[in-house]
Amino acid sequence: ALGAFAPERPGPTRDDLATLLARGVAQRTAVRYRCPSEDELRLFEAAFAALLPGASSDLSGRAVAALRRLGFEVVGGRGWLAVRERAGCARGAGIYVLRRVRASERGVLVLQAPHRFFDEGTGRLARALFAAGVGDLLMLNTVHRHAVRGEGGSDLAHAERSFFQAATRAVTARSPRGVVLQLHGFSAARHRGLSRGSAVLSAGTRSADAPTLRLLTRLRRVFAPRSVGLYGREVRTLGGTSNVQGRWVRSRAGWHFVHLELESALRRDLLASKALRSGLERAIRGALGGEPTGPSSGVTVGGDVPSAAGEGLAMGRKGERR
Repeated sequence: ALGAFAPERPGPTRDDLATLLARGVAQRTAVRYRCPSEDELRLFEAAFAALLPGASSDLSGRAVAALRRLGFEVVGGRGWLAVRERAGCARGAGIYVLRRVRASERGVLVLQAPHRFFDEGTGRLARALFAAGVGDLLMLNTVHRHAVRGEGGSDLAHAERSFFQAATRAVTARSPRGVVLQLHGFSAARHRGLSRGSAVLSAGTRSADAPTLRLLTRLRRVFAPRSVGLYGREVRTLGGTSNVQGRWVRSRAGWHFVHLELESALRRDLLASKALRSGLERAIRGALGGEPTGPSSGVTVGGDVPSAAGEGLAMGRKGERR
């Protein structure tokens, strides 16, 4: 697909990763969400794959040009790249930040927050984890999940046709093994039997796999005395069973999907407490890997976790289809 474009080779725009994560992350706008066409998805998937570690420099140059024609820009710095919507081209396509260093021996760790304007605080938490050096690829939505409903809608965790899903396909095809960790949020007031400050962990099915169980053990230590329930065992809801990224990832040999639901009070605590956040970082690294090898895997963004527009944390809003 990339060969269809003239071999122009614009370099990526230079930027600072800490600045990007703190203030430059694409924010929700008032523009209308536009579902990508099949041709756009094929081109995006090929171009995104060409930017991943291990791709040839020839393809990477063509990929930048192809993405620009799709309305994206590539922002780069030492050891990292970001693919985001260009000014004036926003359509709710998402933002994707990747480290251009070798992943850990356990494989690639992808951090996703597909509902950050609805599951408030999940995007801020994902950015803080990535800034601390957790994960090889950060994927965030840039439009509210309810901006467009139904087929071709903007709920990226349930839309088969999205740039978000195309990026997921690209990274799982490029790398032989890895984990996709997806962050979500809920309110205990809307879910009977779940307590304030609790969490629910799932592999997207009623049967938990090894990475999910490893993370469960560690989260119960980190979050104690808060409850951490395993979907299919202690908890019968919020399992992410209809999640399209989960279905795709589980179909790929060597890949695993982990779905983490955080109650609103726990999200608030994680964003307020660097110590609690550090515990979560250690739990993820210990259970799933996710600390790239190579220089400058971590980025200092300060003790607080800055909030993008519309990405603050309001309590008690969650009651949604999974």
